[in-house]
Amino acid sequence: MKDAALVISLGRSPAVVTETVDSLLNKGVNLRRVYLVTTSEREIIDHCIPLLKEEFAKYPNYSRMKLIAERGILRNQDITDKSDNDELLKIVSSIVRDEKDRGSDVYIGMAGGRKSMSAVMAFVGVIFRAKEIIHVLVDPETEKLGSIDKLGNMTPEQRTKALHPENKWLISLPIISLIDYKEILDSLRQKRPVSNEIEQRLVKSGYKDSKGNLTKEGRKLKRLLEEIEASASRE
Repeated sequence: MKDAALVISLGRSPAVVTETVDSLLNKGVNLRRVYLVTTSEREIIDHCIPLLKEEFAKYPNYSRMKLIAERGILRNQDITDKSDNDELLKIVSSIVRDEKDRGSDVYIGMAGGRKSMSAVMAFVGVIFRAKEIIHVLVDPETEKLGSIDKLGNMTPEQRTKALHPENKWLISLPIISLIDYKEILDSLRQKRPVSNEIEQRLVKSGYKDSKGNLTKEGRKLKRLLEEIEASASRE
């Protein structure tokens, strides 16, 4: 059976990770590696990641799985500007590219962390043709129990139950046609005429000026997309 890897965003709710992993295992996915993507917020570094490492080391169903955290940690404690987003884009692209080069099925989990993280990860999933982009749902009460402030005050038995709830729903999001990144790149390269909608979005986002010229941020975005395109073409 083909190996699979999960690249998943993490905020202050470690249960998002275990719920997603459990859901994939229930589907019969041969999950071997789980990559955490997160910020350098102290609560996450000091408490969320250690808790997950402990769980992956002792939970029987995870015995054949490796949790990889260090590679996906951003420099800053939050995502506040385009520089942070660019860093996130590079990190996730590198992880997904390497797993695709290994021949793995790659799943993108986007239930945890900031909404902007989910957007970037979905974007990378489209470019590299991930197996699935997924989101896990639980009921509101169960969701509250999965946060680090609740988990830290539980007994081991209570924590296991909170991290591995029975009732959860895995939502698979469509990958095809989520975004036409090639048309955006063509516009940034001034390669061919593209739709007015794309041009207007690039101007409004600050990637082009009112005359259609690339701004500093536009040149940076062009370089990033070209790097990703070059990586994807090696598949």
